[in-house]
Amino acid sequence: MPLFFEGSSSISHQSPSANKKLSLLKLSNELNPLIEPQYSQKLKPASLRRMNKPVKMGSYCAASLTEENEQTQGIIVGTGLGCINDTERFLSDTIEQKEGTLSPTAFMQSTHNSLAGQIALQQKNKAYNMTFVQGAISFEKALEDAQMQCELQPPSSLLVGAVDENTMQLEVLLDHLSSKLSVNKPFIGEGANFFKVGSKHQPSTIAELTYLDTSSKNESESVFLDRNQINTESFDWILNGGFDLNSNSNVLNFKEYCGEYYTATAFACHLALLAFQNLLANAPAAVGSVLILNKFGFYKSVITLENVKI
Repeated sequence: MPLFFEGSSSISHQSPSANKKLSLLKLSNELNPLIEPQYSQKLKPASLRRMNKPVKMGSYCAASLTEENEQTQGIIVGTGLGCINDTERFLSDTIEQKEGTLSPTAFMQSTHNSLAGQIALQQKNKAYNMTFVQGAISFEKALEDAQMQCELQPPSSLLVGAVDENTMQLEVLLDHLSSKLSVNKPFIGEGANFFKVGSKHQPSTIAELTYLDTSSKNESESVFLDRNQINTESFDWILNGGFDLNSNSNVLNFKEYCGEYYTATAFACHLALLAFQNLLANAPAAVGSVLILNKFGFYKSVITLENVKI
C-alpha cells in the first residue's frame, strides 16, 4: 500500500531551518545540547507545566503539522525508551520512600503511550491511536502500521512520529558498559520527528514510501541487502546509519548529525524530505530517490523514498 509524506517537523541537535537551507553540523564528543523550540508558540502554557520532555517535543511537532482544530484519522508513535526520565524518577521515589505513598504523576507520565495519548487529548482526537516499542525498529513499525491503516480504511491523513530522550542515568550506564566491554561509546542523541502521511497523492505531497523492511536476526549486512534486493548504486543519495558500504553513490552518515538512539531513522526521513524540497545544504542537487539504512545491534532496517515533485 503506498504511503505519501505531506510534511515533517523535527526537534534535534541541529538548528532548524526557517524557509532556508539547513546546514548540518557534525556532533562532537563534547556536550551537544538538543535545540528545543519555544514550546509556548504551539502549546498552551497551562498544559506545558504538566508535560515531560518527550511529550513536549512530540506535541510540538504534531501541532506544527496540523491546523487548529484539525483532526487526523490516526496518531501512531514509535519510541525505544519512552519517557525514560519519568520511569527513572518513579523507581527512585519507590526506593527512597521504601514503597510507601507515592505520587502517581511520574508513573502516569512514564508509560510509553503517554505521548500519543496526550496528542490525542490536545487535538480532541478519538481516532486510531497506537504506540510501538520495538527497540531500534520502533519507527519503522509505526510506518508499517500506517501502511496497514491506509489499506484497511484509507484515511485522508495520519500523524506518524518518533520520540526518544537521553538522561544522565542512561549516560552513566552506557559509560560503565563501554568501559566494561572496552568499546567506544557513541554520542547518544535524542529528539522528535513527526510526519503527516496519507494514502493519496495530494498537491502538498513531498515523497512516497516505496519500500520498507526490518530485521532483528543476527544476519550480516550483505545478506540483509541481498535478501531485500537493494542495489545501492541505483539511488541518488544514501543516508547510512551504521552499514559498511562500498558504494560510489553519495553517502551521508546521518548519525554524525543526530547521535545514536533508537528512533534515529525518523531523523533520516526528515532529512530526506528536506532534500526533496531543496532545503538541505548537505544533500546533492535534485535528489530523486533516497535509501535509508540503519544498524543498531542486531536490528537492521531499510527505507526507500521517492521524490514525487520531480
